[in-house]
Amino acid sequence: MTKFEQLGGLKAKKLAELQQTEKSLAEVEEKIKGAVLNGDEKKKAALIAERERLRKAIEQLQGEIPVIESEQAKYELEHLEEKIKELEKERQAVEKQAQPEISKLKAKVEKLEQAYKAALAELGRKQAEVERKTNSIDQQIATFRQRLDELMPEKEPKHSVEEYLQMYRDGKGPALFNEDKNAEQAYRLYEREREEILAWVHQAQTLKMRTGGLPPKPECMKFYSKDRLETIIYNATLRKDLARLVKNF
Repeated sequence: MTKFEQLGGLKAKKLAELQQTEKSLAEVEEKIKGAVLNGDEKKKAALIAERERLRKAIEQLQGEIPVIESEQAKYELEHLEEKIKELEKERQAVEKQAQPEISKLKAKVEKLEQAYKAALAELGRKQAEVERKTNSIDQQIATFRQRLDELMPEKEPKHSVEEYLQMYRDGKGPALFNEDKNAEQAYRLYEREREEILAWVHQAQTLKMRTGGLPPKPECMKFYSKDRLETIIYNATLRKDLARLVKNF
């Protein structure tokens, strides 16, 4: 224990005495009031004497504490230096005690890192090997498929171009061609007719605004029902007034 700490202990002791003495003085003051009220002069005189003793004791303690604090301040620098030295030694001891375990764990980590790198390299080699083999297989599959396509007979269309075209006009044409050339050709014709119908709608809208009449309808429109024409126009324009233009036919 440093001199600073010793004086700190003495100061704490004096402060405790001061606190207790002040408490005792407060109790005596209360007792004096009681003696006065009871008319007990003898007890009052004894209490007054005790009060004086306590007051002197408090005064003495209040004078001693600053002296202790002043003396303690002289040793604070030495105390701090000593504490720092103690803590540095404690720190060194902690490091020294943990060093064997830390060294062991570091060695374990290094070993695991080496194993990880080796596993990563092996993984790369294996993946490359698999990729080379699968690429070779894919090439063979592509060759066989190409030859298979050459040998496969052409599929006969299920319907003629005209039949497919009417199916698209009715909104019932196939969504997928499935290598059916007739269906593919019919769909192109249907798209062309659809463009003619929408172009007529644009002309009809303009002419109706100017004259109230309608232009001649395209020839292809006779192959469509009015409901189907309304659906085509509404899906393209999202306008019911334009879709209703075909009601006049």
